[in-house]
Amino acid sequence: MFLANPIPLFARCRGLHKQIFPFFLQQSIAFVAIRNTPRLMSTFEAPEAAFQDLAAIPIYSAGYFVPTKHSKNPSIILHKTFKDLKNDETRHVLSSRFPSKAGNERSGEPPEYESFPSLNEIRDTGIISPSPSGRLIALVRTRETKAGAKEQSVEVWDGPTLVLTSSVPDDVHGAIYGLDAFGCLEWSPDESQLVYVAEAPRPKATSYWPKHPEKPSANGDKDGKKPGGNMRGKEFAFVEDFGELSTGRALPRLFVLDLAAEKVLPVGGAADEVAAGQAVFTPDGRSLVFTGFPVRPRRLGMRFYNTRPSSLYTVPAPTVAGEAAAGGTAVLL
Repeated sequence: MFLANPIPLFARCRGLHKQIFPFFLQQSIAFVAIRNTPRLMSTFEAPEAAFQDLAAIPIYSAGYFVPTKHSKNPSIILHKTFKDLKNDETRHVLSSRFPSKAGNERSGEPPEYESFPSLNEIRDTGIISPSPSGRLIALVRTRETKAGAKEQSVEVWDGPTLVLTSSVPDDVHGAIYGLDAFGCLEWSPDESQLVYVAEAPRPKATSYWPKHPEKPSANGDKDGKKPGGNMRGKEFAFVEDFGELSTGRALPRLFVLDLAAEKVLPVGGAADEVAAGQAVFTPDGRSLVFTGFPVRPRRLGMRFYNTRPSSLYTVPAPTVAGEAAAGGTAVLL
């Protein structure tokens, strides 16, 4: 329960998980040993105490490697969650592990890591991504506006300083995907752009007899559709989604945030029959590689069965200077 399978978490890091896995195994064994003392074992006599004790065990949901200056081994940032029963909420905490200066350069031996006590609780954050240099951290934050609506934004931090925050209107894209089968938040090699996945914008559907009818446009109303994408009479039309805790998510698309221009650029090229996700920049930063999941003949759930048919595609990365070229066709690899 504490650490079921940490290897896929670091599988993209060129085999470094083989060296770091013994560290996590040692930590998990020590954690279980501490909790199995006679004093704590007595709490299992009551079911309520047993549940509270088990709920306090942290669950690691993500991990990131960050380069270090004094060692060839990177430091590790872990994103873990645990249930706070008294306040009835799930708490999110970031913890760091640093390579030990003594004995971690010996070849053929797993690196030794040290942890320092610190409180780095994060709230209303869905996904986090350190930059390649480790200097910047990007995250997706969800907060409640004064009107009571939920608003998402992409933030970039340089240590304790907020460098950039980008809130995108609904006509650009919908909800940003988090830690699921589609979600990603990846840096370009030069740390000038971020690619993430969000729901494609949809035309606004209205009733045939809205309570607050809009004034007719000078362009008129043709075929039941109003200018600007409004669809009269489609308010309760069925829209197929991926279900399984992904209700309302039907067509994920890629978007690139240009940090210098503070502008979000849609990534074109993906066919309507393909749901895009899991994107990364190529080493030269000129293209994107993403995973495409077919949505025909129907959308299949991804939450509890994540081995659905998929293919790899590549598409040119959009830039502010060449924004018009963002509609390039995705090429199947």
